[in-house]
Amino acid sequence: SDTIARLKEIDHIVMLLMENRSSDTMLGFLSMPPELGGRGRTDVDGLRDTDEFQNTYRGKTYRPVPLSEHPRFWWDPDHSHAGIVQQLSNDNGGFVESFVTNHHQVSPSIPLEKEQYGLVMGDHIAEDVWVYDHLARQFCVCDRWFSSVRGSTIPNRLYAMAGTSGGITDNPTERIPKPFDLKSIFQILKKGSWKNYISDFSSLWTLKHYRRQLWRGPIDELGAFWRDARKGDLPPLSWIEPNYSTKTRFGSDDHPPHNIIRGQNLVGEVYNALLNGPKWEKTLFVITYDEHGGFYDHVKPPRAVDDDRYPDVHQYGVRV
Repeated sequence: SDTIARLKEIDHIVMLLMENRSSDTMLGFLSMPPELGGRGRTDVDGLRDTDEFQNTYRGKTYRPVPLSEHPRFWWDPDHSHAGIVQQLSNDNGGFVESFVTNHHQVSPSIPLEKEQYGLVMGDHIAEDVWVYDHLARQFCVCDRWFSSVRGSTIPNRLYAMAGTSGGITDNPTERIPKPFDLKSIFQILKKGSWKNYISDFSSLWTLKHYRRQLWRGPIDELGAFWRDARKGDLPPLSWIEPNYSTKTRFGSDDHPPHNIIRGQNLVGEVYNALLNGPKWEKTLFVITYDEHGGFYDHVKPPRAVDDDRYPDVHQYGVRV
């Protein structure tokens, strides 16, 4: 087919997996009218200014609002398995209730006020996410890309690396959790055919096989990516991880309360490094998120075919 033939022209896949934002939060603006900061597109299933997109909590109706004043989101919405089940209840009508009743207040000095309850349904308009706006006008937008499981970061990142979470739907509660004994895609690929570029942490370290794998070799610093892209020395698979730093000023993964400006800068830097490198015409660059982080999305996740040993994973997570 034409698709297979086109894929055979690709020599390099570059994967950037960001953190904790839903499709509607980051790309919902694409279908919003221009007067609301959107692009008015009809070919992308994003947000619209209609009654279809709303949640009700304690008799009050909440609808998507621009998040331009909140490049840093100071309240980390619940994204546990139980929280997501609540959010998806009543046709995705439980996001506001879940946010109000169970969120992590990142900054104790910034309490969640009643007038802010609906912010979890908000979206970043075109000028807030200028890099995504630019890329969406020129390249493919996937509006049916769902997180792998109704759960938090670790199980979804395990799915990304190993195609399974081993049945878990929530992050481990131990301070230093045991590594997961799962076979990842990296063990299947030939030696030298991939590299994990990181800033401060590698998701591979959550896997038993790579627990003792230190820097250099297949796990390298993000700075090496700029060099490899410039020289055309990228491996067939480049797995890029943003900065997960607990220090707010460094985080570039979009996880609250990290400033999304840093996330946009990171995406733009990766894109420009590839665009200006000699292998651009043979490169596929994929940008997505591990899970939705508790933020509103209006599309109901479909059922998933999965291992019958793990009944909790038979439905995809929220769209990203």
